[in-house]
Amino acid sequence: MTLLQVQNLGVRYSAHGREVRAVDCVSFELAAGEALGIVGESGSGKSQTALAVIGLLSAGARCTGRIEFDGQSLLDARPRQLARIRGAEIGMVFQDPMSSLNPYLRIGAQIQEVLGLHRGLRGGAARAEAERWLSTVQITDARRRLTQYPHELSGGMRQRVMIAMALCCGPRLLIADEATTALDVTVQAQVLRLLAQLQGDLGLAILLITHNFGVVSELCQHVLVMNHGMGVECGTTERVLHAPQAEYTQRLIAAVPRLSGPVVVG
Repeated sequence: MTLLQVQNLGVRYSAHGREVRAVDCVSFELAAGEALGIVGESGSGKSQTALAVIGLLSAGARCTGRIEFDGQSLLDARPRQLARIRGAEIGMVFQDPMSSLNPYLRIGAQIQEVLGLHRGLRGGAARAEAERWLSTVQITDARRRLTQYPHELSGGMRQRVMIAMALCCGPRLLIADEATTALDVTVQAQVLRLLAQLQGDLGLAILLITHNFGVVSELCQHVLVMNHGMGVECGTTERVLHAPQAEYTQRLIAAVPRLSGPVVVG
């Protein structure tokens, strides 16, 4: 069943008397319980596409096309409708958890705020649910972590906190925008395994924004390749990785470092 459908999406900005196209005629579908990776260089329009889906583009943006989530048009939704959908139906994990978390509030207070807003939980019930979700994302000593501030946690733990906050209200779609880029390779692998496990356990659909084909091959069943704001190739991950049709996709895959390649010294 199709959960998210994007048709001919365009995102435009007006700057210095001219129009800038950040996204141009992008289309894709995402089924419930599946993962789609959007891959491309920096500036290719990946994050703008994700922000358009969740309704978080800046005030100067103008969107065209159609975005439907479970049959409901998101571009036509009123601000209050979008506010109800964000968090409760669609969760988002951003690239840098340190700038996404409030440095002045304890971890527990930040998760409990989300639970209160979307699920009406308060007090002890909210604390217990926050602790449960920290344990779900494999944070040890969850009760103590609730009392800590973001700077007291490692980068990998902060990212797990962001995942817990994104999932604690039971969304059906998780958007992860470069969620593992700032992590070292070991922690990145742990977060990817966690996302794959949560996808299976919770039946999540995942929209993964990345520039890393290795990350896509680990988690995603389908992939959309973007360049200059446009979708240049879309298909199953296996087909795109092993038989890319677009020249740009071929160049991206060829640029991936390989351990079997020649060793350059000096």
